[in-house]
Amino acid sequence: MRVGEKSKIRIKKKFGFGRPGEVDKLAFPATAGVELVEKMKSKNVIYEVELMNMCQRIDVEGNGQMFKQQYVRADRGNFERPNAATDEVTVKCEIYQNKLDMFEEWQGETTPFEYTGELKKIESPLMVKLIESVKKGERCEFTVNAGFLNGSQDDEDTLTDDKFIELFPQWDKSKDLFVRMEVLYLVKIEDWFKDGSTIVRTLRKGGKSRNPYCDSLVTLRLRIQVNDKIYFDNYTENSIPMQSDDLKSMSTEERTAALEDDSLFKIKLDEYTIPSLLVKLIKSMKKNMVVEMSTTCLERMHTNFKSDFFNQYDVAEGDVVKFTVTLLHNKTAHYFYKNTVVEKLAIV
Repeated sequence: MRVGEKSKIRIKKKFGFGRPGEVDKLAFPATAGVELVEKMKSKNVIYEVELMNMCQRIDVEGNGQMFKQQYVRADRGNFERPNAATDEVTVKCEIYQNKLDMFEEWQGETTPFEYTGELKKIESPLMVKLIESVKKGERCEFTVNAGFLNGSQDDEDTLTDDKFIELFPQWDKSKDLFVRMEVLYLVKIEDWFKDGSTIVRTLRKGGKSRNPYCDSLVTLRLRIQVNDKIYFDNYTENSIPMQSDDLKSMSTEERTAALEDDSLFKIKLDEYTIPSLLVKLIKSMKKNMVVEMSTTCLERMHTNFKSDFFNQYDVAEGDVVKFTVTLLHNKTAHYFYKNTVVEKLAIV
C-alpha cells in the first residue's frame, strides 16, 4: 500500500484472527459476548485499512542497534558512500534526544555538528559509522539505541565511544539518540600507482557519457600549479572548481553559451603536447567531471613536444605538480574502413 491508500482486505476465517493454535492477534470489542466472538471466528473477515503514514528504516549494522530513516534520497545515479580510510567530506548534522516516536517533528534544542576534511580524522567511532552509511546529497535521520554506546569493548553488538561526549555534552546515556545528517560534498581520493606519488581527488562526479579516446578533441577548464605557484589557469576569477561550470544545472541555452566561451582550453589528445600523465587523467574522466591530481612522478609526465603554456621539462626533482581539470565536452571522430566520417546526413 501507499501512504493515503485505503483497502478492503478479505481473509479466510481460518486466519482472520491469527494462526490456528496461537493466541488471537487482535483484541475483540469489550462489549462483544462469547457468542458474538465465536460467530465472528466462524466467518470470513473483511478489514478496512488506511495507511496514514510510513517510515522505511534501515538497520545500519544489522544488529538492531542503529536505524536509518531517509528524508531526501541521494542524487540520481550516485551510489558512492564515503570511505573512512581515504575520503574527504563536508557533513552537517544535528544531535538530539527526547523524541517520542519516528513520526514526531523535533522542535527542541539540538547540538549542531559541521565538519570539512578527512573522514579518518574524526575521533568519534559513532560519527564515522554514521557518515560512512550516507550518500552525497542524501538527508536522513539515525536512531541509536541507548544501550549501543554503553557496552564493553568485548561486546560485538555495542560500541565504546569516549569522544562522543565532547560533541554532545548533555548526552543522557539512558535515552535513545537521534542524529539528523546530510553529506554536502564528497571527495573520493585514490592513490593511482599505490606508491603515494600520484593522488587523484574526484571533486565532482561526471555523467553517463563515454570516456575520451586517444584522438578525441576535448574542451577543458584547466589549472596547472607547481609547488602552489600557478602556471596556467583558465578558470573564472574566484571560482571554486567543484562548483563552476556545472552543466547538469544549466538550461540548454546556458550550456551552449558556456561551451562557446573563448577562455576554454581545447586540445586533441593525440597531439602529445600536454604531459602524458595529464592525458591519462583526461581519458579516465567523463563529461562534467572535476578532478584534481597531485604528483611527484616526473618520469610519467614527459611528452614528445614542448607545450606553449607549460614545459614539464622545467620541473625539478621533488616538485609537486597539481592539475585541476573540468571536462566540459568530448568530441570523438567516427571511422568507416579507416576513413574519417566528416558529416552524417539524415536519410528521409
